[in-house]
This record gives sequence, structure tokens and C-alpha cells, in this order.
Amino acid sequence: MHMHFLSNFYNFPILHHGRCKVNANIGYCQHREICWESDVELDSFSRSQCSSNTRKDLVCCRRQSQNISSTFHVSKSTNNELIPQPGVCGGSPLNNRIYAGEKVHIQEFGWAALLFYSYDDTEYTPMCGGSLINKRWILTAAHCVFHRHDGSVVNHIRARLGEWDTRSTPDCQEFLVGDRVCAPPHIELNIDLIKAHELYEHSNWINDIALLRLNRSVYYTDYVIPICLPPAKQTYADDYAGYAMDIVGWGKTAEAQFSGSTIKMKASLDVISTPDCVRTHKKLFFGQMCAGGQTPQSTCKGDSGGALMLMNTSYSIPTYFAIGIISLGPQSCVGSRSPNIFTRVEFYMPWVMDTMHANS
Repeated sequence: MHMHFLSNFYNFPILHHGRCKVNANIGYCQHREICWESDVELDSFSRSQCSSNTRKDLVCCRRQSQNISSTFHVSKSTNNELIPQPGVCGGSPLNNRIYAGEKVHIQEFGWAALLFYSYDDTEYTPMCGGSLINKRWILTAAHCVFHRHDGSVVNHIRARLGEWDTRSTPDCQEFLVGDRVCAPPHIELNIDLIKAHELYEHSNWINDIALLRLNRSVYYTDYVIPICLPPAKQTYADDYAGYAMDIVGWGKTAEAQFSGSTIKMKASLDVISTPDCVRTHKKLFFGQMCAGGQTPQSTCKGDSGGALMLMNTSYSIPTYFAIGIISLGPQSCVGSRSPNIFTRVEFYMPWVMDTMHANS
């Protein structure tokens, strides 16, 4: 069994409910009583307003300067090619720039993969999302690699990376200040190996995790980078209850599957505790977690198989980790307040490492 351990990951993530802006720098929406700034300081800077339908008394709290090591401590059998380290994975090239709204900046979330499926290797249709975790592997949900009508494994999958707007190639984004940022053309690669969890059960979405191997290695750029993976942890506690996490994708909006947005979109969801989740879903298994449901905003703006992402602020630049995989959401996005079920990545890290080692 190959496990990896990340110093500081569990000790320092900041409980917050989204990002905000303090004098053009990054801040975090937090309850006033846990913000490190004094009341005088809170009134002394120009700050954006934090608002939430479910959280009251939020303030925009400045990011506290920290000099914390971001070193991975890994076993000898693990290498940085399989598990990229913070500084390589999970970062954002945007530094302190803040962008309003749900539309993703063209350079954000470079690990988001759009997965295309085909029955005959001729016509491909977008059906799911995934996350690049190193130069050869994409993490996604097991239900994304089986045909719905007969349960057989999908034979032909392509992964698109570096995508922003599915209507154009190359993509360019324009801003109110007159800036124009253009990305290089997206890349599209065939999947040459599909590894779904051996104990996946469609009836209850247990072990809803899969790995896809690209037919060649990709090069990291400002637009194509891997997301970081969390340390292995197979005991369960509601460690993340109350945390705000992000989802991203081109997924369904309203009641239409995969027709809502041509541009990559993001949304923030609050993680909810197991007792709160089972009021709706009745039973939650080890390896599952819940988020969303407080507002109608849900995984409709993500992709099935995409990541539930925690931004860890303990590094020199904020770094994203794949904490969950979008597994089961509401059937309709119209006014739904049902929490969504996610596969808990840390629970499956031994399987992820063993699968990559055996097939790399």
C-alpha cells in the first residue's frame, strides 16, 4: 500500500465562506469572531462585502502572512511525478486578482477536464468532467465510465484540457478595464486505460471513483496544471463541515443535461455534516461526504466526476486540493435545495496510489 502524507494540510486550512477583496488583495469571508484582525483594523481598509443566505455576521478578513513549508513527505515508493507537490499542483496564476461572478477566469482551474464519449470512435459527446492529477492521469467518478443503458464500460473516451469556452479555439477573455487574455488552443487526448473502482455499486453510488490514463504525458502550462491530492485518511470525521469549497465545470443548468453553459463556470458550496446530510439521503457510506443544499446553487454548475475543491491558504500561494468528486446531485436544478453526495478522495488515496503504480 502506498500512502502519502502532506505536512500542514490538516493543521492550517482556514475556515472561510468564500473569497473577497481587501485593498485589491485576497481576503476571506469569515465570522467576525474568528477573524484575526481587530475591530479597528476591520474598519480601516477598503473591503468588499461578504453576504450569504445561510451565514450571518461575515466579514472580509485579510489573508494573514504565513511562511509555512509546503513539502510533501512521501514513502520511497512514491515520487513527485505521481503526486505533484504544492507549487506544481493546485495553484492559480492569478495571484491577488479577484474576479466577480460565477464565470471562471480563463487561467483558473487548469486541471478541469471535459470528457467526451463515443460508442463507435467517430462521434464524441461531452458527458462528464474530471481532474488532471499528474501528467498522465485524470481522476473522475466511476459512474462516468459506464454506459447508462447496459452498464458496460465505455470503450472510447477523450479528455480535453485547457478548455474555457467550448465555442471557440483559441479562447480569449476580455475585461472591463480593457485587458484581453488569450489562451493557447486546448488539447484533446485519447484515454488508453480506464480503471473504475472494483467495488463500485451503481445502486448506492459506493466507491464512485475512477482513474483515466492519457495516451501520452501532457506538459504543464499556465492553462494546464494538476490539482493537488489530500493525504490518505480512512477514518471518518466531519472534518470539513462548515467549510466553503468550490466546484467547476460546464455542466447542466436548469433541467437540460450538458446544455447550460459553453463557458467554464464555478460555484461555492458549504460542506455539511453527516447528520444533516442523512436527513435527506437517509444513508451515507464511508467514502462519501455531502455539500450544498443550503441554496439552489449546486453541482449544476459543475460536472459529474469533477472535483469538490478546498483552497488551502497555508502555502505561499493559495493551493487547491481535490477533497471530493461530484457523485450524486439533484435530478433537477430548478430550485433544488437537496445536498449533493461526493466521493471523499482522502478515503481512496491508497487505491489511487496503488492503481497508478501498477499501471504507470
